[in-house]
Amino acid sequence: MAVVGSGASALQFVPRIAPQVRRLVLLQRSAQWVLPRFDRSVTTVERQLFRWFPPAQRVVRLGVYLAAEAVALGVRHRWLRRQLTWLARTHLRRTVTDPDLRSRLLPAEDIGCRRLLRSNTWYPTLVRPNVAVAGDVREVRPASVVDGDGHEHPVDTLILATGFHAAEPPVYRLLHGPDGVSLASRFAATGARAHLGTAVAGTPNLFLLAGPNSNVQTSSVTVLEAQVDHVAAALSAARDLGADRVEVHPEVARVGEREVRRRLVDTVWATGCRAWYLDRRGRNTTNWPGTTTELRRRLRRFDPAGYLFGRAPAVDGPRGEPVSARGWPRR
Repeated sequence: MAVVGSGASALQFVPRIAPQVRRLVLLQRSAQWVLPRFDRSVTTVERQLFRWFPPAQRVVRLGVYLAAEAVALGVRHRWLRRQLTWLARTHLRRTVTDPDLRSRLLPAEDIGCRRLLRSNTWYPTLVRPNVAVAGDVREVRPASVVDGDGHEHPVDTLILATGFHAAEPPVYRLLHGPDGVSLASRFAATGARAHLGTAVAGTPNLFLLAGPNSNVQTSSVTVLEAQVDHVAAALSAARDLGADRVEVHPEVARVGEREVRRRLVDTVWATGCRAWYLDRRGRNTTNWPGTTTELRRRLRRFDPAGYLFGRAPAVDGPRGEPVSARGWPRR
């Protein structure tokens, strides 16, 4: 069996299938930084405490969340990245004793350039006698694959763990603005943009979940929940005004985009990374440059003054009129 890819997907399933196959070849284009997982079993005393004092569970969950937020700060602070690098190197050194394999598994980029991975089973799997780590795929043949070093590996099954298009989602080709231009065409020139990763300027009633520059280093679910609340607030405001069109004000979107671009300059992603966070022109249109807490807070503060509301014109009728309230900009 051969597996193409060494990222988050492979990290989850390779340790599970390696003991079940005769031979497994991992074909990696580039090595990933892997941090240890500090998992352990919940003790009987802890379970009793959670049962009798439920707020204790919230305290533990808060601690886990804050620890993840601290790791996320590493993308902006070089000192913290050094500590994470030391932890990842120690994890690799303690598990992989073969110097050749260790050098193959040592990433060339700064930690945080790609998704931070956590596993206690990844390195032990790669040192198994039936597992080999090779270079990227050069050629796929009917019953074998050729790696980047020119070595041919006979395989019965080939698994592609090659990720997805995060910077340029295919759905952008299906969404069009009032001018008939697709988001894919528009973003090809400007880079993907959405206010707080949610509202797309110039396209009425279009909101995205997990949109541009909304990816965080902790839990994306918490951001999705905040985005849904933000969209619901926008739709409620439109309903209260009798409007059937709502979109973020273009100036608000421009100010927000400039801020994101400025803050991304100070992150690890601006150090020459090659990652799925970047689009084909090297622009980081995926990650949020701050903490999850900050993004959630800003999404919760829905300000109607930053949005335009209006009514669509009737078919073959006069142009629709903007709806103005509380000093909102008129179009």
